[in-house]
Amino acid sequence: KVTSTGTSVFASLDISGDIDVDGTTNLDIVDIDGAVQLDATLSVGVNDTGYDVKFFGDTASAYMLWDASTDDLILGGASQLGIGATSPTAPLHVNSSSHPQIKFGGDSSLYYWGLDREASAGNLQFTNANNSSEVVRMTIAADGSVGIGTSSPSTKLSILSGTNAGISVNDGTVNTILYNTSSANGSLGTTTNHPMAFLSNNAERMRIDASGKVAIGTTTATATLTVEGSAVAKTDTDTSNTGSVTLDFAANQNF
Repeated sequence: KVTSTGTSVFASLDISGDIDVDGTTNLDIVDIDGAVQLDATLSVGVNDTGYDVKFFGDTASAYMLWDASTDDLILGGASQLGIGATSPTAPLHVNSSSHPQIKFGGDSSLYYWGLDREASAGNLQFTNANNSSEVVRMTIAADGSVGIGTSSPSTKLSILSGTNAGISVNDGTVNTILYNTSSANGSLGTTTNHPMAFLSNNAERMRIDASGKVAIGTTTATATLTVEGSAVAKTDTDTSNTGSVTLDFAANQNF
C-alpha cells in the first residue's frame, strides 16, 4: 500500500494491488497489466497538444489508434467498428432496434443525405433534407426492386413524379428520353437533333429521323413513310387476310 500526501515523485513505482488516486495524477509512462476503473474524465494531453493513444486486441495486429499528429481515429488489422452492434461482422456495422441510419451532412441538422434501413419492410432508403423535413428519394426494396420517388416499387424499376417522370440517357451528344409529361402523355425519343432507332434481335428494324420521317427496312427515309420490303394492308374485321392487299416495294420506294 502506498500513501502519499501532497506532491510525490517516484522514479519507478511497482504496485501489485489497488491504487486509489483522489486528486490529479501526472504520469509520464504507465504500464498496467490489470483492470482499470475510472470514475471521472480521462484526458490525454491538453487543448492543441495531444498524444497518441493505442489499444491492442487479442488478435494479432488488431488495434485502435488515436493518431494525434493527424487527428485521426484508426482501426487497424482485423478491428471492426460496431455502432449498436456488439458483434460487428463488417468494418462498419450499424445496428438499431428501430432502424439503423447513417447521415452525411454539415453542421446544420436541416441539410444532409441519409442512408436508412426501413424498420417494417427491411427496405434500403436514400433520403435527404434540404432545409426541410426528411424526404425519401430512392428505395431498394427487400426483393431488389428499385423505386425512385416511391417507397413501394411495383416493378424492378418504378419512377414516380408529379411532373415529367422519366429517364434520360445522354452520351454527351445524343439525349434519349422515356418519360410521362404533365399532360398525361407518354413520350419516347430524342431531344437532340438525332434519329430514333428501334431494334429487335440486335438489328435495327425501324427509324424515325430528326425531321420526323419514318423508315422501315431501311435507315434512310425519303418521304414521310419509306418502306423497303413488303407491307400488308387489310380491313379491321378481316382476320384471314382474304381481303388483304400485299404491297411489294423495291428499295427505297415511298408509300
